[in-house]
Amino acid sequence: HTLRDPRRLFGVLAYTFVIWTMTGFMYIWLATALGVEHLIGYGEGMGILVITMLATALPAPPGFAGVYEAAARGALLLFGVAGGHLDAVAVAYALVIHWWQFIVQSTSAFYFLWVDGLSLDRVRQLMRQARSGEGAGS
Repeated sequence: HTLRDPRRLFGVLAYTFVIWTMTGFMYIWLATALGVEHLIGYGEGMGILVITMLATALPAPPGFAGVYEAAARGALLLFGVAGGHLDAVAVAYALVIHWWQFIVQSTSAFYFLWVDGLSLDRVRQLMRQARSGEGAGS
């Protein structure tokens, strides 16, 4: 129901754009913190983001554990973060960025639950209704 209101839909899309744009900077900041800023800039960061997001479409365990890290490692390899000590840096990068993403996405999800006045219990109830077909059309 929230996304049927054009004003709210625009707000969600704008907020999503801001989050994705800021995410590109997170990749740069992490690269700087790990000493590989000469290999990972904004474009490369967005490339890593896209590759990891595409990988999350694959079947995976809860939280994409392992799948996300493998995709991030592969993306980092494409941008030259490999060999010698860079292998350890790439593993650290993949683990930190995965958790950072999880925190950002969870925070934004809880924000929208709060804005829409939904509790986790209400979300569970709506999910059960949708599975059983009770909530169709409402």
